[in-house]
Amino acid sequence: MMSNYLAIAVTTAVFSQKILNALNKVPFLSAAPQVIHRRPEKDDGQMIGVNLYLYDIEFNHTLRNNDLATRRADGSLIKQPQVPLNLKYHLSFYGQDLTLEPQKMMGATIVELHAQPFITPDEIMQYQLSLGADSILMSSNLHTQQARIKIEPIMLSLEDVTKMWASFFQLPHQHSLNYEVSVILMESDFAVEKPLPVHHVSDFAVAKLIPVIESLSVDYWHYDPNAAFTLSLHTQGADFSSQVQFEESEVMVSPVSSVGNVLRIVLPDQVKAGLNHLRLSRTDNLGKISKTIYSDPYPFVVQPDLNRVEYRASTEVFNEVLPLLIVDILPFPDHEQSVVVWLNNENLNGQSYQLEEALTLVLTLNIEALSQGNITELSQQLSSLGLVLSASARISQITLNQQWLLQDGDQYYTLHKQNSHQVLLCYGFDQLPSMHALAFKATGLNSGHYLARVQIDKLKYGQSALEREQSGVNQGRYSAPSVVVE
Repeated sequence: MMSNYLAIAVTTAVFSQKILNALNKVPFLSAAPQVIHRRPEKDDGQMIGVNLYLYDIEFNHTLRNNDLATRRADGSLIKQPQVPLNLKYHLSFYGQDLTLEPQKMMGATIVELHAQPFITPDEIMQYQLSLGADSILMSSNLHTQQARIKIEPIMLSLEDVTKMWASFFQLPHQHSLNYEVSVILMESDFAVEKPLPVHHVSDFAVAKLIPVIESLSVDYWHYDPNAAFTLSLHTQGADFSSQVQFEESEVMVSPVSSVGNVLRIVLPDQVKAGLNHLRLSRTDNLGKISKTIYSDPYPFVVQPDLNRVEYRASTEVFNEVLPLLIVDILPFPDHEQSVVVWLNNENLNGQSYQLEEALTLVLTLNIEALSQGNITELSQQLSSLGLVLSASARISQITLNQQWLLQDGDQYYTLHKQNSHQVLLCYGFDQLPSMHALAFKATGLNSGHYLARVQIDKLKYGQSALEREQSGVNQGRYSAPSVVVE
């Protein structure tokens, strides 16, 4: 699919919105930033923001060759003629030079466009929905084009920059950047002659493309137990009947929508913290035979959510009194995954700690007996490790054949099924813990107020997020999750 004649205008508008999102992240500007579209003009001292100027349009020579043989010998259309374009933009920044506002906004724009160098179908559709039904831009179908729209910086020499600003008559040089947005595919609205109708269909095998996941709308996601998350998959050889499999949990998910080559799915509750792998599956009916074809796995990282952090200076574990740090993690990690807790003192040059010794055990048990409340085998294994359960110990099932709570007097332990014959036992506390709590040995910590993060499998994007102050004198400063060590 390609877009109509409105593609250039919609691209400029959505590009403006991405830049404005970056400007809004810059605190303490002298006025609300804005993005305008006009030929650069002399700075009157009133403008705070960016002037986005489309200064050049080029035909994309690589894709232009794809438009061969659009007509038959008699002049009738075989397919819609397409025009592939590269759009070149000049961004000039205006603001109070004494407080370095142009440079701040320039930096924020560079970071934003480097981190998100694409204009996605979701961004285009969200922009169009914000316009209202009466806007002419609503009739653009840019979001349906198959080629991805990429934003790339244009590196100009000092001589080229000087020539560009010289073309703006009697204008002093402003802080500026140049970006290329490509590729934009436009097509005419000429009618293509329809083929003759089909009168008879026979079963025969046709070779089809193997499904491929080319990219995702995001490479990582911060887990939120209270909100569903929709992920867009840019694919080839897939359609609405395809399924998306999460390899680690073996969960299959059906698309909620399919536009062009983009499938959208809602992430299931069973996603794993850390690295997940997604695979497409497509079932082809070859006559009376059905065959399922799978794509290669594509990585996707789920950032854990650190719901609660608690420090206990004195807790008895196996007849040993230890300080503990208790963290509440969603999704709960598997025993094969490494979990690291990072503590950073809120002072700029404060201390930092890395805690890796989680108080857990992996036990091989009869899962069916455990689900029926039989803890004989569990008691025997714990007794051999030095933990003797009393006669009053009881176990209750929290999640069907998946999670259990073991209570022995005022001590509580959580058990999590790992596979058909193993459970992960988390050491207990003197009060009812969350079913997602892990305890770490916290010896050697100095007193202070610390920000806390957890990291799964030491992945770059496998860390839980820190929250910022939304207002006040400390606006923008990290403030949570935090814990006080006394």
